[in-house]
Amino acid sequence: MREPLLDVAGSAGTNLSPPDSFHKGEDSMTEIIKGVSPITLINVFTVVPEKADELVRLLDVATDKVMKRQPGFVSANIHRSLSGKHVANYAQWRSKEDFEAMQRNPECKEHMMAAGKLAEKFEPELYSVTSVHD
Repeated sequence: MREPLLDVAGSAGTNLSPPDSFHKGEDSMTEIIKGVSPITLINVFTVVPEKADELVRLLDVATDKVMKRQPGFVSANIHRSLSGKHVANYAQWRSKEDFEAMQRNPECKEHMMAAGKLAEKFEPELYSVTSVHD
């Protein structure tokens, strides 16, 4: 049984197909649903606060112009910490294979390298949802 959950950024885990609600318009929010196929990239960038807004803009442009057009892209949500010391990219991909294909794309690589240059460090990890509490 699928459990629709928090209306914040998120993703999932096993081999089930994502519900239609994963393919939404720009003004909608990402759903976290345990047990559906999208995987989640959580990439936390550590930045000097003066560069946080620049990194957010770069990630927004990269998402709108490049990432959204890649096969398997589901959603992306960019977060800026209140301190300005961190920016997080919380993105959903249909599968690990789709995510890896995106990483091999030269246009995607260009944007990822530019984002990395603005950060002191970055920590990308792939996740699946193991539990949700609402």
